[in-house]
Amino acid sequence: MNVKLATQVFSSSVSNALIFCESLGIFQNTNPTIEFCLFMNNAFDILNCSTKFSKSPYNLALSPNTYIKYKQFIELFEEYVFSLKLVDGLNVVNSPRKTGFVGIVWALKNWLNMYDLIKEKDYGLKYILSYKISQDHLETFFSTVRSKGGYNNNPSAKEFKTSYKKLLVHHHVSGSQYGNCLPESMLSKSYNIPDSIVNEKEEQLEIVPQNQDHDYFNVCIKASPYVENVTEYIAGFVARKVIRKINCEICKTFLIDNDNSNVLIQLKNRNDALYKPSKDVNFICCVSERWIRSSNLKEMYKKNVINKLYIKIKSEVYNSIFRSSILDEHVSNQNLFTNHRDQLITIIITTFITLRLRHIANQQQKETMGVRKKFTKLILFRNE
Repeated sequence: MNVKLATQVFSSSVSNALIFCESLGIFQNTNPTIEFCLFMNNAFDILNCSTKFSKSPYNLALSPNTYIKYKQFIELFEEYVFSLKLVDGLNVVNSPRKTGFVGIVWALKNWLNMYDLIKEKDYGLKYILSYKISQDHLETFFSTVRSKGGYNNNPSAKEFKTSYKKLLVHHHVSGSQYGNCLPESMLSKSYNIPDSIVNEKEEQLEIVPQNQDHDYFNVCIKASPYVENVTEYIAGFVARKVIRKINCEICKTFLIDNDNSNVLIQLKNRNDALYKPSKDVNFICCVSERWIRSSNLKEMYKKNVINKLYIKIKSEVYNSIFRSSILDEHVSNQNLFTNHRDQLITIIITTFITLRLRHIANQQQKETMGVRKKFTKLILFRNE
């Protein structure tokens, strides 16, 4: 069983997606599934708390402030799980597949009992983090030991001893991305964006000039309401990335719109933390999405694909966006070809294209599953 995949399925994101699809008429009668996903998501959050500063209401540390709320939820969760039935009417907890359901109920109850015991012993702990006492650390360690064997992830006693000695010397434990659990890590990657509008000096995007007087290709793909809403949600993420990169306060005001009423953004907006894109940013992302969907998949792997898409998208949106008297006055004394309006359009387009192409490449990579990965316990050597 791959735990990280199960937690991704039984999550609030999946429940929000079901609510969103039902609002568009794509799905029907999804309330029982939504309720099940939310119950499981909150239960996983309680058992996987790693910080006391979490924004999720059920991912906070167990403390006197959260004890009553967690106890009430666990009682409600136990009642819900024990009422689940299979198609034939048999209760899940009485079926051969009862282990996981009964196990998570008892894990939650024992978590409260452990807190009561620690509080009774008066160890001076103000709060407890459930992630710190989970078995994820052991899973990550075993994943690291298996990775030391290269293509053989079933080490012998001697190989295990050698791997263990290596880990004692070099103690940085980093499990495989295909392991059962993922280690806590903060991945930060900065990449360069052109022009002086950004906060730091970065490399300039090299645009390959093309000699074309007119583009006779007409993008006739019409996006569905589902794609339009998802694209607008992504546009909010693009606006967030752009705002963090630029240093012009006037330009930042043209990237967000607090009056945005997108359904998906409202469902996913916890603690009012999401950025709501402006109409101009959303229009750029929608046009970019249409151009990417209209392109052949083989063209995505050709040279200068980002530059080619950039030129086509910019030529279509340039005369329709960021037309405001405030912005016109702001760029009036700037260079014609490197003013803030031109730079803003460039950054938004390149950010969205890069984001989407990475997603496409990632999806293509997932489809190519090797025999060694598929039959990991059956085939150990096949020169992979």
